[in-house]
Amino acid sequence: MKNIGIKVNKEKGTVTIDYRDKDKRRHRETFVGNITFAKEILAKRKAQIAEGKFFPDRHKHKLTFIEAADKYWEIHLSKKKSGPKLKSTIKLLKAHFGNKPLSQITTEDIQEYYNYKMAKASAPTANRHFTTINAIINKVIKLKIYKGDNPCVGVAKQKENPPRNNFLSKAQIKDMLLCIAERSKALFAFAIYTGMRRGEILRVDWEDVDLENNIIHIYESKSGYKREVPIAPTLKQILLSLNPQKSGKVFNLSTKQIEFDFNHALKQAGITGICFHSCRHTFASHFMMNGGSVTDLQRILGHSDLKLTQRYAHLSPTYLRKSIEVVNDLIPQLQ
Repeated sequence: MKNIGIKVNKEKGTVTIDYRDKDKRRHRETFVGNITFAKEILAKRKAQIAEGKFFPDRHKHKLTFIEAADKYWEIHLSKKKSGPKLKSTIKLLKAHFGNKPLSQITTEDIQEYYNYKMAKASAPTANRHFTTINAIINKVIKLKIYKGDNPCVGVAKQKENPPRNNFLSKAQIKDMLLCIAERSKALFAFAIYTGMRRGEILRVDWEDVDLENNIIHIYESKSGYKREVPIAPTLKQILLSLNPQKSGKVFNLSTKQIEFDFNHALKQAGITGICFHSCRHTFASHFMMNGGSVTDLQRILGHSDLKLTQRYAHLSPTYLRKSIEVVNDLIPQLQ
């Protein structure tokens, strides 16, 4: 049955609702969403019109920051894997800007907030907050529930320092294994041998571990793509020592337990400038230093962009040397 007053654009992923107010003036609203959400909005508009509470133009100019942030969360961020990580950021932004109408928030206001975050935290933190503000306002403009301009345009931001790719040496890995708590020893070794992210490691189920073909299947990664990680012979022995099951988590540890054990081991071993994510850098760095290829490393790490993997290319002892050899015979050897 045709949905009267609703038009779906599958190509753009948008829906448009079409209705008339009490004065027979026609209104159209287009936003990102599905037909179920469109029906809810259309029913709400009709109820507002019937109750005499429909003031579209006023709403578009008086939309508050809290309303905009809540709409951004509802429509976009709540469905993203990164949502939980940004929830605390949005909470801080709502506390700062509150119920101030978007039309009254100026570029100077956002610059002042950005500078405050820079002074209190760091450039990456300030940039993350700014990016979230910008995304919130752009979203409500795109949804056509706010008609104003985005005051984020013109804000001066600071460049971030390149990410540190600190990694553990073989000697430091040995020291860590001696110092880390017994409950986290196998997990630490697993991280070093696979280069997997902590969240991926904690999600690994025995069903995902194929010891016959020496493959770990990752079905839920940061990039959103499935991938396979090969199991090194030493890692296979470690996994076998854990008494493999048909199903169930391979590692039954919490994030807090891992962080505590890892940081305590670092302190005991006298190692600085390292965090748990450095295990991923450690795998990648040693992979390249031992002759691994950048493209293979990209597949194992699950990088969607080769540029991310290229950070480790310079560590290869044959970096560029092998590639130049393909043109070695262009000119016959001169006598």
